[in-house]
Amino acid sequence: MLKTPSHDKLDSQPSGAMGEPHTLVQRVRAKKMMAIAFGLALLGITTTAVVWFVLWQGEPKIEIGNDGAPMVLIPAGSFMMGSTQEHIEVAVKDCGPLCQLEWMKREWPQHEVQLDAYYIDQYEVTNARYLEFVKVTGHRVPLQEVRKKPLPEELETRDGLQQLRIPDAIKDKEEEELLFNRDLSVWDGDQVPETAADLPVVHVSWNDALAYCEWAGRRLPTEAEWEKAARGDDARLYPWGDEWDRNRSNNGSYQADRELVRLEWWQRWWLREGVVRQEKEGLAALQTTVGNFESGVSPYGVYDMSGNVWEWGRDWFAEDAYMRVTPQTKNPVGPPNGVHKVARGGSYMDPRNRLRTTARIKVEPSGRRSNIGFRCAMDG
Repeated sequence: MLKTPSHDKLDSQPSGAMGEPHTLVQRVRAKKMMAIAFGLALLGITTTAVVWFVLWQGEPKIEIGNDGAPMVLIPAGSFMMGSTQEHIEVAVKDCGPLCQLEWMKREWPQHEVQLDAYYIDQYEVTNARYLEFVKVTGHRVPLQEVRKKPLPEELETRDGLQQLRIPDAIKDKEEEELLFNRDLSVWDGDQVPETAADLPVVHVSWNDALAYCEWAGRRLPTEAEWEKAARGDDARLYPWGDEWDRNRSNNGSYQADRELVRLEWWQRWWLREGVVRQEKEGLAALQTTVGNFESGVSPYGVYDMSGNVWEWGRDWFAEDAYMRVTPQTKNPVGPPNGVHKVARGGSYMDPRNRLRTTARIKVEPSGRRSNIGFRCAMDG
């Protein structure tokens, strides 16, 4: 009787006529498993690379400046600079009867600007970084003397709000840096308290700011570069978007913990509360450390482009600067000469209309104000 070999015996036979087919099956099976494993590994690597690339593309491209400060790359391309007629009319209406159309008209007309790639400081220059500059170069320290400015007289009451007379010594009503406050410094001689190290440096002139940037291997940003870094390529009114939110930056309404839309509301707050608080608690009480407002970051990842302190720009100021720009203008640098320099961004003491990405004021280059600092830029 013919017996069929058991599976056990068949499996145990050495390689030969009966064992060869089984070994071939095992080899094919092993190759299939290896192919599957390799495919899964390749898929995992590819997926990881794609995820990393997407995330990386969404993060600011950072370069470290010669002073150790992080700089953000702003890509080449065009953006809309300035305000439309509609935006200006809304801003004047919101600001109230004390505002003048000429203050906002300097932002008109809105125009397209082409810029090459460039870097801009992610944060405003701090007291700590400026102190290092002073130590290395022997450059003068920020202004520290206390200069009292006369408080304005109250003239009349309209709509229940006090109207204020601007001192006769101040010729330009637009210059709200007069602010009727003392210029108080957080510096102690050539030293900076640890609590003020990460606050933005102020009381520096345009030439002081330029000297720092050159020492750091950089330059001051042009007005166009500053605005693109603040508003992106979608013409937003504030770094975070088109809707105002006082809690996204350090501004007058944030400090007052209430909306100060109209100029007279702001004036009353500043004279009754802001000045008192600043003189009692010091300038550092109204400033915030750089990069403090994550929700107020610009589209490119730049901080404090709205509020904290105004920032010096490279350009000379002209009321009609935007009217001189042609469609072919690329990398504009402003007028060839002038009396005042441009400052951008608003500060801890300003009302809402000054916090817009398009707001621009004029300041004499020698001015060393308690609400003006700077950041640097360099070619990409």
